[in-house]
Amino acid sequence: MKNIFYILFILVISNNNSFAKKTKTIQHPIVGTWKYSNKTSVNEFEKLQNATPKQTITTEYFMFNSDKNFNHYFIGENDVVVKSLCGSWKLVDNKIQIKYNDVKFELLTDFFFIGNDLILGKTFNHIVFTTANNLDNIAMAKK
Repeated sequence: MKNIFYILFILVISNNNSFAKKTKTIQHPIVGTWKYSNKTSVNEFEKLQNATPKQTITTEYFMFNSDKNFNHYFIGENDVVVKSLCGSWKLVDNKIQIKYNDVKFELLTDFFFIGNDLILGKTFNHIVFTTANNLDNIAMAKK
C-alpha cells in the first residue's frame, strides 16, 4: 500500500510540477515585426500615408509589442527612416484597434493571417504585411 502511495505521489508531482513551473504568458500571433508587402488600390492607411511628406518610401515596418504598443517605420532610400510613428493597439471583438500617438489617426479593422502574412482589412479593402525576421534595415536606419 505504501508503494502505491509513493508511486502515485511521484506521478502527481512529475505531471503537475506547479512549484517549479513559471506561468507562461501566451503572446498573440500579431506580436512581432511585420514588413509591408502589398495593398489593394484603396485602404484605410491611405489617409495616413497621404499625410506624410512626399519622400521616397521603399518599405514600411510595423512592430507590434506584447505591451500593446507599436512602432510604424517608413524606410526610405539608403535605409534612412523617413518617418517613425508610435501608438497603441488592442483587440476588440475579433478586430484590431490601432491608435497613433503622433498623428490624429485611429483604425478599427478586421485582421487575419494567411501563412506568414498579416492582412489588415477585409474582403478587397486590405493591406498585407509579411513576417520580418531580419531587422537590419531598421537598426541601421535608427543610427
